[in-house]
Amino acid sequence: MADRLYFFFAQEPYSNLSNRAKKGIFEDEERSELKRTDPAFYVCRDISSPTMFGIRCSDGTRAPRISTDYQEVYRLAQACNRCRLSPVHLLDVVTDFRCS
Repeated sequence: MADRLYFFFAQEPYSNLSNRAKKGIFEDEERSELKRTDPAFYVCRDISSPTMFGIRCSDGTRAPRISTDYQEVYRLAQACNRCRLSPVHLLDVVTDFRCS
């Protein structure tokens, strides 16, 4: 399945594929194993002193104590939502954000 998806996305536009190829890609029984999730990232507040803000994902993943600036953390959470970031990569994004 992965090889066919690689071929589909990397080499051939969808409109150029034959109907047989389109049917094979979208009606494959392995397709049911792929689960599409659209995680939502929210700003959460840490009650420590000073007040810090972090990001929490709808699946429970969280990155606490990112910054004291709410707007900064809010913009980061919105960017994660807009780009449909996987929760697996949240901590990497936060680490890069802190270093910039």
